[in-house]
Amino acid sequence: MSLTLIIGASFSGTSMIAHVCHANGAWMGEILTEPPEEYRESQHYDLYENITFRSLCRNALNIDTEIDKKSLDKLFKAFFVSLPTDSECVVLKYPKAFYLLPALRDKLQVEPKLVNVIRNPFRRAFSYVQRTQVFNVPYALMEWDQAYMQAAEATDGLDMYTILYERFLKEPEMEAKQLFDFIGLKPEKVDVSMVDTGKRHF
Repeated sequence: MSLTLIIGASFSGTSMIAHVCHANGAWMGEILTEPPEEYRESQHYDLYENITFRSLCRNALNIDTEIDKKSLDKLFKAFFVSLPTDSECVVLKYPKAFYLLPALRDKLQVEPKLVNVIRNPFRRAFSYVQRTQVFNVPYALMEWDQAYMQAAEATDGLDMYTILYERFLKEPEMEAKQLFDFIGLKPEKVDVSMVDTGKRHF
């Protein structure tokens, strides 16, 4: 089994990349959860297992970087024991999953692959503010900077594939093929039909 972790700030296209991987044969779970009705036509559906993974990761990461050992044990007991061993490519998505790399290596005896999704910080900030209606643009820009600085520090020297969100939208099939080469996914035919510039990717 190969394990790929999709990281990147929220509202940066990580769900789009996850959707592309799942549509082309990566295991991310089986049960789709619908977005709120007002976003149903424009938002990517998520998978129950990935939502569970994110929730457990949040609990395991106490105050961002400090790992809560009890919650970490719960993460592995509740989630990783249920992963299908016959799946060649497992893909999971959580922005700060890189903090769990040492534990993942130790518990699963695998070296997770990292895929970092980067979106233009200003476009991401405006999208964030418009969607949440809570934060302002300067705050969203600061959060973008903080997210990628943390990722750069925690993954320094590791083999990581970087996706530029805007480039992926322009050449989805070519970009998807390069991504699949990195994570070891081998679909018979690349399906990027779900990549739609009208969708809200986050």
